[in-house]
Amino acid sequence: FDHRCRYLNVCVAGRTYKPWYAFVAFLLALVVICGFASVHALVEPLRHNLHDYHPTAFFIIMGSAAVVSNIEVLFLFLLLAQHSYFCLAGVTTLEFIKDQDPPFPGLPPK
Repeated sequence: FDHRCRYLNVCVAGRTYKPWYAFVAFLLALVVICGFASVHALVEPLRHNLHDYHPTAFFIIMGSAAVVSNIEVLFLFLLLAQHSYFCLAGVTTLEFIKDQDPPFPGLPPK
């Protein structure tokens, strides 16, 4: 047992770790593509119909999408980097958290 992912409502453990890791990696790729598309739309706004009819709405929507996508990319990249470290170090998420000082409340003692 590694940990319970509250966002996916699934236990991440030995047999579910690879699919979970692949899911996060593909999600990262999707968010990167969305981020590039948003930035590209901001760089070349005249190629989009919404800019012709409502330029203010276009820049608000595309700007918001670009900002949110870049924040999500950072979060997902750091999540994958952390779990890559866990795989290389041979520790689980729960072991890593329990070794932190001071221990998190609600966790079993070491």
